[in-house]
Amino acid sequence: MEHYAHVVDQIHFRIDTIKAIIKETEIYLHKQLNGGVPIEHLSEHYSLLDTEEGRLSGLNEALNILQSQLLKYKSDQQ
Repeated sequence: MEHYAHVVDQIHFRIDTIKAIIKETEIYLHKQLNGGVPIEHLSEHYSLLDTEEGRLSGLNEALNILQSQLLKYKSDQQ
């Protein structure tokens, strides 16, 4: 049970980290586009956004599965 809690904490930390990366990248892109940088020159940053959003989605799904299994475990123990 403690192991589940530790894993959930690690996933939450990673989710928070990815959200921060996404936010920083979006702010950077916004500033660059407002500064007149052509969108073609920002493709690597858009690629990073896609990658991080995919990771975020996967971690959220894993967290939901883990939490549902934990609830099932607690229910079975009662």
